[in-house]
Amino acid sequence: MNERRLLVQRILSLIDLTNLNDGCTPEDIKSLCARASGQWGHTAAVCVWPRFVELSKSLLTDSQIQIATVVNFPSGDGEVAATIKETVDALLAGADEIDLVLPYTALQRGDESTVVAMLSAIRNVVPAPSLLKVILETGELDTLDNVRKASEIAMYAGADFIKTSTGKIQPAATMPVTYVMLDAIKDFYLKTGKI
Repeated sequence: MNERRLLVQRILSLIDLTNLNDGCTPEDIKSLCARASGQWGHTAAVCVWPRFVELSKSLLTDSQIQIATVVNFPSGDGEVAATIKETVDALLAGADEIDLVLPYTALQRGDESTVVAMLSAIRNVVPAPSLLKVILETGELDTLDNVRKASEIAMYAGADFIKTSTGKIQPAATMPVTYVMLDAIKDFYLKTGKI
C-alpha cells in the first residue's frame, strides 16, 4: 500500500487541475482549489482563467500548488503586445506558470516568423522560476509534420513544457500526435542536453 500511495502522489504531483469553462465562477475556483490537495497528495498546479489568478493564489498561499493561467487563449491569434500585457498582468497577480497558445493559424499558413515572435516575446517576460508552457493545439495543425514543427519551434524558443491542446476543440490529443511530440522532445534533448 505504501508503494501505491507513493506512486499516486507522484502522478498527482505532475497533473494540472484545470477549470477553463466559459461560465466559471469564483465558487467553481474555490472548489477547484479545495480539490487540488487531498489524502493522496496534491496536484502540481491549478490552471484558471487570468481573472481568477489572484483568488487562486489567496486560496493556495500556504501550499506547494502552483497557479497556472492561460494567455492568447483559446484562439492563439492575439497580438504580441496584448499577449505580453496579459502575461505580465497574470504574473503580477500571482501566476507561477503561463500556458501560451501557439499562434497555430500562422503556422498553418507557413508564417513561422509570427510564431517565433510571439513565443520569444512571451519567453522574455516570463522569468525563472516561472514556467512557460506552450499549447500547440494539435487538432488544428492538420499534419503530424506541423505538430513536429510546432514542437520544435516552441522548444527552441524556450518553452519549459509543450502541451497538446486547449481542450476547446476535437480532437484534443491523439496517440500519433503524442508520439510525434515525445519524439521531438527526445531529439531536442539529444541535441541540446536540455529537458
